[in-house]
Amino acid sequence: MENTDLDNMLYTTVDRVKQFIKFKKISLRKFAEIIGASHSLINNTKSLGSDKLESILVNYPELNPVWLLTGKGNMLFDQADALTDTLQQGSALAVLQEQLQLLKALNQSLLAHLADKERLIKILEDENKRLQAL
Repeated sequence: MENTDLDNMLYTTVDRVKQFIKFKKISLRKFAEIIGASHSLINNTKSLGSDKLESILVNYPELNPVWLLTGKGNMLFDQADALTDTLQQGSALAVLQEQLQLLKALNQSLLAHLADKERLIKILEDENKRLQAL
């Protein structure tokens, strides 16, 4: 469902949300429940907060965020775009998992280094007390 430039100027993000709800053939109340908002919020506001927009996109991954925010492009991702995005997310996930493992290893190393420093501080404090007692 592609919009013309005239359509883009006429609709706000909330209008596009309502258009998507109509397209999905669900009630405003059900949609609001799914995204964690009150139906009156969607009915009585001119804009939505980033938390609500994020919830919409998380709960409706087929919804094109560019269309939702700007009205440009298609309302829905096409299948090829969705597959490409999934593959890219998968490779990004692998990179993030590798980075997480490296950070865990670094954290363990730093904890061991910290423990060594704490032991050294204890030894020096004990030595300082011994010398002061002389």
